[in-house]
Amino acid sequence: MRQRELNVSWLGSGSAEFILDRVANASFFLQLSEFEGLAMAVREALALGLVPIVTPVGAIREYTEDGLNALHVVGEESKKTVNGTHRSEIPADTFAEVARRILDLSTDPDRLAAMSQAAREVPSGDFTEKFETALLSAVGAAWAQVFFQAEDGIRDDLVTGVQ
Repeated sequence: MRQRELNVSWLGSGSAEFILDRVANASFFLQLSEFEGLAMAVREALALGLVPIVTPVGAIREYTEDGLNALHVVGEESKKTVNGTHRSEIPADTFAEVARRILDLSTDPDRLAAMSQAAREVPSGDFTEKFETALLSAVGAAWAQVFFQAEDGIRDDLVTGVQ
């Protein structure tokens, strides 16, 4: 059996220009998380046509579909650890299966192109309303009341952080 290799790079952080330059020839985006909100990095990867390899948590499960525009990595249910925190575990055989799927896609340009196109077609939407809803639920109704009853200038200062 011929061994197949993938060119994998860890980009870390950088300017938009740096990232765009580096992902120009990329096919996949990897983000495995136990918790996410909107997962904006995944949204940005979709917009670039990268096929995200993700754990379907938070809003990710709302805008990705395994095998259509993403590859989902699903672990076992969250387990309580010794220190009382919860942690999901992804078994080695799950990683092996995802690696097989990545290799299969990398050798099937038509299928990879279709998934990349499906990724690009995920509506970007207006996240302002979702963000406001999430923010208000996080800070509570009291802050919302202060914000929405404030005069325009004061409200602008609250948004921009001007004292």
